Amino acid sequence: MTALASVAANTHVQTLEVLEVIAETADAVSVVLAVPDSLVHKFRYLPGQFLTVRVPGPDGSSTARCYSLSSSPHLDDHLVITVKRVPGGYASNWICDRVRAGDHLTVLSPSGKFVPRSLHQDLVLVGAGSGAPPL
Repeated sequence: MTALASVAANTHVQTLEVLEVIAETADAVSVVLAVPDSLVHKFRYLPGQFLTVRVPGPDGSSTARCYSLSSSPHLDDHLVITVKRVPGGYASNWICDRVRAGDHLTVLSPSGKFVPRSLHQDLVLVGAGSGAPPL
């Protein structure tokens, strides 16, 4: 099976349109992604999950990186990931420097098990630093 056929056979791989890129700081952007109505069921997610994003390489290859969903599945209409530039990091720099509204990103369906056991109880959250799932 060719690599292209393998990707086509994987129903978790989708291409989403970038609606907006928000400059959060000098070193971080939030990327707002549109989910077509036909794919909403594949992109339902829980707080604490992430998207795996395909980043094309300069030689035609690609790399994949995981970014926490910084949107709320209970409040937001679109998926949002926030990417902080990492010195020497190919993927984070590519996203921060090149991704614009109207572009398309290849992503996997939401993943990750860093989720609360229940959303119907009080929680105390303490977090710091970059890369911690949004609290």
